[in-house]
Parts: sequence; structure tokens; C-alpha cells
Amino acid sequence: MTPMIKDNETFEVSVYQVVDKKGKESFSLTNDGTAAAELKITFKRPAWGDIKEIMSKSVAMIEGKAQIDPYRLMDTRLKVLIRSWNLTGEDGKPIPSTPENTDRLSPPLADVINQALMQSGYLD
Repeated sequence: MTPMIKDNETFEVSVYQVVDKKGKESFSLTNDGTAAAELKITFKRPAWGDIKEIMSKSVAMIEGKAQIDPYRLMDTRLKVLIRSWNLTGEDGKPIPSTPENTDRLSPPLADVINQALMQSGYLD
């Protein structure tokens, strides 16, 4: 194993879309057999430079002190590391994985994607 991370190294996580009997949508890291869809997200394996970028963009000045803003951290992590996903629109067409489309994710989905990224072990 090399101590250097290649630009093209990626890993994939799955998030499951669940729709209950009333049509309410939720997302989960596990599939209990009721998933309506498996959403696959491919991330760039983070190198030291990526971690520095994520952390520096996550700092906010609060009452004169530099602090990590958790929402900036989650947002930046997704925008820096997501390489692709299999999300589709209502018309069935693929939705490109762009920073603009990341901003359009439903908050519950963005939260579960961040959970999957944190549990992947690649940010340790």
C-alpha cells in the first residue's frame, strides 16, 4: 500500500430510500427489505489536501472566535468529495452530481449521506 492517495481513488456508499404506506419518504443506511430504491454515492478518497480544504471552509467566526460550523462542514464535505451518484428526477433522467444539485438535496437525504460518509472509515 502506498502512502499517497491517487486522484482517481474512490469508494461507494449506499443509502436506501424508504416510502411508507402513507407515501412519506425517508432514508436509511440499512435495507430492511422495504427500500423503494438504493441510492449509490461515489466519493473521492480524501487526501490531506482535501481534509485541509474541508476544514478551512468550515470555519466561522462566532463572537470573535473561530469555530467549526457543523452545517458548513457537512456541506463542504459533500461538495468536495462527491464524484457521482445514481439519483434520478421524476422524469427518470439522471441528476448530475454538481455542487448546485447537492444544495438541492432534501435535508434528510443530505444528513444520511453525511452519516454514510462518516461511517465509511475514510475520514479517520
